[in-house]
Amino acid sequence: MSRYKPDTRAAFSRQPAHYLLFDVGQPMTSTQMRNAITAVQNVLMLACSIRGGSRIPAFGLAMINQNFQNVYSLEAIQGNFSKISAAFNSLSYQAKISEKVSFQEFKDYLYLAINSLLEDFKSKSEIMSGNNKWQFPPQMQITFVTAKDGSDIQLCLEEAVKTMNIAKLKKIQVVQLQNELGNLVTERNMEEPGQKINTNFLKGVEFVVLVQVAGTEKELESFFKTWLLDCDIDHEHLRISLPPSVDLPGSASPVLKCDIGECLINPLSLPFGHRYQIQMDFCSIQLGGSGLTKSAGMLLG
Repeated sequence: MSRYKPDTRAAFSRQPAHYLLFDVGQPMTSTQMRNAITAVQNVLMLACSIRGGSRIPAFGLAMINQNFQNVYSLEAIQGNFSKISAAFNSLSYQAKISEKVSFQEFKDYLYLAINSLLEDFKSKSEIMSGNNKWQFPPQMQITFVTAKDGSDIQLCLEEAVKTMNIAKLKKIQVVQLQNELGNLVTERNMEEPGQKINTNFLKGVEFVVLVQVAGTEKELESFFKTWLLDCDIDHEHLRISLPPSVDLPGSASPVLKCDIGECLINPLSLPFGHRYQIQMDFCSIQLGGSGLTKSAGMLLG
């Protein structure tokens, strides 16, 4: 008599290292910088507090202004939060001097930054390969935060990665921040490049992803919390075949390939988690409240 045994996996075993690259040059404002830094620090602090597998196993911080600077090299966040906080303080201080550079200079710094971050990940992974205490992440994700026109930067990065060794790079996210009025930069504040890049090939490319986010602390914190999701769900769980849009012989049917993501953090994984519970409260959801509440009734963000 055989007994069925389902496949199992180690949760959060494929979480990437995260490199956060800030473009602190114009038109980035001090308010946008402050909101982004606060949001990231809140998420990193939450990641340090959650029990179980490390959701953000390693973190690094870099910046582009009138040059490229690696502010904080990749390190595990567990036990190093004070160093990470000091690195953010250094970033905030240097960001007070915001420079305006030409498009070509900016593009050169951007290429240098991506190459340098990839090299840092490679060297750290080689050093840590024999470390039994901490398993170095198998891949890295770069998140580039800017107030410039994100579509221009996306095109530059799509062109740049063609000549780079990106075997260990999960993806690059370009996060374009809205200004205080809720508007996005749509016109270049830099010089126009001499030749436009063909954008046709980008239609099916999702390796460099452009995300447009409001520059508020709340919206940015919601965005950075996606780092806490289990990356091992990045594969097909469900396939939905739709009727063909054109009823012709041999026409292919559209197929939706779906994965499954978690929507809530288990309260028991938090410190003093027994004091929290999931509240199935429709009114709370309508009013924009969180589904995770304390027993005393206080809403948690």
